[in-house]
Amino acid sequence: AMKLGAYKAINVAKVQNPVEEVKKLFREFLYTLRKHRLIE
Repeated sequence: AMKLGAYKAINVAKVQNPVEEVKKLFREFLYTLRKHRLIE
């Protein structure tokens, strides 16, 4: 039940602020690439 609630909360947050969510995911993606030295 807790897992489903958290999932629902995440989906609600995405709907409320999709732009910020995308920016955050993109920053995490870039950070991961840098960490693995795929880009400079």
